[in-house]
Amino acid sequence: MDRALKLGFDGFNAASSANIPEQSEPGEAAGLMVVNGKVDQGSSANKGMRLEVSLADYSDGLIEGVYDVVYDGGPNGIFRRKAGTIHVVGTATSDYGVFNVDVSL
Repeated sequence: MDRALKLGFDGFNAASSANIPEQSEPGEAAGLMVVNGKVDQGSSANKGMRLEVSLADYSDGLIEGVYDVVYDGGPNGIFRRKAGTIHVVGTATSDYGVFNVDVSL
């Protein structure tokens, strides 16, 4: 999840419109994660970011030295996570300035 958010913000920083351009990174062990999406435009303090994540035979390798989890959802897969388990801190840059990001998801 943290890699998907990183790629989403990388795309946001590279965007010239509300569309987030495709960003991708290989998994630590195998496969590819591809992220793109859209973000709300305008000058309001609250923005919505909608990311689309595609995982093709994606794996970061062994978890706790035992479990090897491989995601192969393609563009129509469903990914669920437990609320409150992700904390994102950093900055997002646009034509309107640099904005601090501190979000628990």
